[in-house]
Amino acid sequence: MTMFAQSIQYIEPQGTSNVSNGMLYFQSAEQELNRETEPATLTSVQALLGCCFYIMTQSRLNHCWSLFGTTSRLVLALGMHRKKFNLDGIGDSTGCLIESECRKRTFWCAYNLDRYLSAIFGRPCAFHDDDIDQEVPAIIEDHALGSTSVDVASRRAMNIMLGPLAHQQLARILSRILRQLYGISSLDETARHETMARLGAEIQTWRDQLPAFLNPDKVDSRILQPIYQRQSNTLSLAAGHCLMLIYRPCLFNDYTKSSHDKETKENVKRCVDAALSVVTIIDYMVESKQLYPSLWFAPYQAFCAVVVLYTYTIRNHKDNQAPWKEHFEAAERCQRLLFSITSPSSLGRRLSVIMEEYRLEVINQVQQSSQSHTSKSMSLSETALEPGATSWLESIGTEDNLFELMDLPNWEQLDSLMARQEQIISAVEPLHVGQFMFCRITTTEGIIGYGEAGIWGHIEAAATCINRFAEYLVGKRAFDIEHHWNVMHRFSYFQGLAINAAISSIDIALWDIKGKALGVPIYELLGGACRTKARVYGHIYESTIEKVLEECKRKMEMGFSAFGHINSFLDEGTDKVYFKTHVQKMRDAIGNVRKMREVVGDKVDLLVELHRRLTPAEAVTFCNGIADTFPMLVEDPIRPENADAMARVAERISVPIATGERFCTIYEFQALLARNALEYARVDVAVCGGITGAKKVAAMAEANHVQIIPHNPLSPIGLAACLQVAAAIPNFAIQEYATGFEAGVFESTSRHLGSDIVDHVPTPKEGFVDIPSTPGLGINLVANAQEIRPPLVQPIRMRPHKDGFVVDQ
Repeated sequence: MTMFAQSIQYIEPQGTSNVSNGMLYFQSAEQELNRETEPATLTSVQALLGCCFYIMTQSRLNHCWSLFGTTSRLVLALGMHRKKFNLDGIGDSTGCLIESECRKRTFWCAYNLDRYLSAIFGRPCAFHDDDIDQEVPAIIEDHALGSTSVDVASRRAMNIMLGPLAHQQLARILSRILRQLYGISSLDETARHETMARLGAEIQTWRDQLPAFLNPDKVDSRILQPIYQRQSNTLSLAAGHCLMLIYRPCLFNDYTKSSHDKETKENVKRCVDAALSVVTIIDYMVESKQLYPSLWFAPYQAFCAVVVLYTYTIRNHKDNQAPWKEHFEAAERCQRLLFSITSPSSLGRRLSVIMEEYRLEVINQVQQSSQSHTSKSMSLSETALEPGATSWLESIGTEDNLFELMDLPNWEQLDSLMARQEQIISAVEPLHVGQFMFCRITTTEGIIGYGEAGIWGHIEAAATCINRFAEYLVGKRAFDIEHHWNVMHRFSYFQGLAINAAISSIDIALWDIKGKALGVPIYELLGGACRTKARVYGHIYESTIEKVLEECKRKMEMGFSAFGHINSFLDEGTDKVYFKTHVQKMRDAIGNVRKMREVVGDKVDLLVELHRRLTPAEAVTFCNGIADTFPMLVEDPIRPENADAMARVAERISVPIATGERFCTIYEFQALLARNALEYARVDVAVCGGITGAKKVAAMAEANHVQIIPHNPLSPIGLAACLQVAAAIPNFAIQEYATGFEAGVFESTSRHLGSDIVDHVPTPKEGFVDIPSTPGLGINLVANAQEIRPPLVQPIRMRPHKDGFVVDQ
C-alpha cells in the first residue's frame, strides 16, 4: 500500500486527484499496520519507512518525525544496526541473502532519512554512529541476487547500487557536520574554521572517489540513462546541501570584526557556490522532466539554496563589487521553477510560500537601502507568486538581526510557518448520506474538511442551514474558526437544533481543514494530547431481555468493558401499544438490570439508558432500585429541559446522572451544572457547536468536577470529532461507540455505524481505541459515499399509549 501511495503520485490524475488516491492507499497501509499484533518484522519496518517517505511528500513534517520515532525504535529492537544480531531469538537464522541485503538496505535508508530529519528540525538523531557496526549493502543489483547465491556473470560497471552507497557515505559526513558544527558544544572562531576546513575536505575526498558516471565533473548527467541521471543529480544536491551546512555560519559573520576576514569571505563564497550548484541542478532536472511534483528531497535542497542566495543578497547589496544581483536572479528563477512544478499539497509548494515571503523582504531591504545609498541599479519584480503574501521576516530589520537566522534551515516551527499560507473557503456543501448529514468544506488550496450534523429526524433542515451559512463563509479565511462560530451563533434571533447542528458540522469541518493544512491532528491545536487512547462503550439494542443478555455476551467477546444504550425497558417496536402498571414497569426494568449484572459480573460497566421516559417520581424509584448493581450511570432519566426537576432527582438518588445529548448551547449545560444536577455531561459534538462548543462545555464541566462522555450515535466522522476532543480534555470519561441503529432500526451490530462510507474506523482493542494521530480528524468520507448509502429520512412516528397518547422511549 505504501508503494502504491508513492507511485500513484507520478501518474496523471484521472477523476479524483492523485494526491487523494495516494492518501487513501497510505491510510489503508496505516490501518493494516495498526491491526498488527505480532512482534515487529523486517516487513513491518519497511512498511513504516515507506509511510514516512510518503508523509514527507505531503509536507507533513511533524507527522513524519513522530512516525519515524516509532520506526527507528523498531529498527533498533530488531538489531538492524548491528552486523550480528540475535535478540530474543530474532535473527537471520535462515541465511537468506535476500533478507540479509534487505535488512542492510532498509537500515541505511532509515539512517539517511534520520540525518535529513535532524537537519530539517535541528533535533538530535535517532541513530548514534557509535552504536552502529552494520555493513553497507553489497554492490549487487536485484536481478543478480538469489536467496543462496549471487549471479556474478550479470555484474556490470555502472551498478545501480553504487548511487545508494555513495549517498550513505555522504550521510555519514552529514552526521559529523550536524554533530560537530551544530552540536551542543559551541566552538570558538578558530575551531569553527578548522572544523569547516576539515569537513569541506571530506566532501571533496568523497567527490573524488565517486564513480565517474556519478561525478558531474567527469560525466554530464544529462547524457546518462534516466536512472543514472536521477542518482547523479540526487548526489549533487546532497553534496551541495552538506557544503551549505558547513559554510553557512560564515554567511552571518560580521566581516569587519572577524579576525578571520579572508577565511570568512572564502567560506561565504563556497557556501554561495554550493547554493548556485543546487540551483543549476534544479534547472537540469526541470529541463529533463525529472523534477516531479511529489518529490520532497529536491525541493528541500532548492529551498536551502534559495535561502542562502537571498540572505547573501541582503548582506551584500550595498557592495558594488559583489555579484548579488546575479545570485538574486538565480534564486528567483529557481523559486519560480519549484512553484510551477509542484502540487498544492506538496512540500515544495509549501516551501515556495516561505521563499516568496523572504523574496519580498529582500526586495524591501534593497529598495530601502537604495534610497539612502549609491548602489547598483536594480529593478526587482515585486510580483508575488501567491497574491496577498506577507513577510514572515519583518523582525530582520537591520543586518545585526540576521544572526537570528543562524539556524536556517533548521525550522523547528516549519509547520507553524505554513499556517501563514491562506486557506480561503471556496465551497461549503451539505452531503446527505444514508441517515447522516455531513458538511464538506473546500479551500482554495484544495484541502477538504468534513463535519457531521447530529440531526437525525430533521435532516433536511440542517442541509438548508448549511447552504445558508455557505453564503457567509465562502471567501472567508478557514482558520478564523472562533470568529465564524460566533457570527453564526449570534446572527439571528432564533437558534435551535437544526441551526446549531449545521453550525456544528461546519465547525468540525473547519477544524479538520486547519489540522490538515498544518499537518497535525486537531488535538494538537487544542493544547495537545492528554491521552493517546479513549475508552469506549458499545451499544446494545434488543427488544427482549433474552436477546439483550446474548448481546452482552457477544460484546464481551468483542473486548468491550462497558455497554451503553442498555435500555432496561427494552427497545420494543413503535407499532406496539404500551401499557404497564407502575409496579410492573418498575419491577421488570429493575429486574432486567439485575439480570445484566449477573451475566457480565464485575468485568463490565453498565451505562443504563432511560431515554427521558420516566417522571421524576418514577426516576427516583427506578434509580434507587438498581443502586446495588453499581451502574456507571443512568442517562436521561427525565426530560432534561427542566434543570430544577433534574436537580430534585439527583438529590434523591445515589446513582450518577448523565444528560445533555439534546442540548444545543453551552448555557443549557450551565443551568444543570449550577444546580449539581449531573455527574456526566453528554455533550454532542455534532449538535452543541462542534469541537469549539464541546471544548467550552468541557471547560465548564471541569470547573464543577463533572466528567465528559461525548454523545455520538452517528457515523465515524462524528466519532473522530469526539475523539479529538477526548484527547485534549482532562475530564474525559468514556466515548460512545455506535454498534447499532443502522438505517434507524434498533438492532445491534458488530461494527461501528457507517463504517462502509469512511476510509478508516478506529477499532476497539480491550475496550479502548487509538485516537487518530493523522492530520485533521484522521478520517475522511470515501468518494462514493452517497452511492453506497442513498439518502434516508426518518418517518415521524411515536409509540402509542393504551390511552391514546404517546410514549417516550
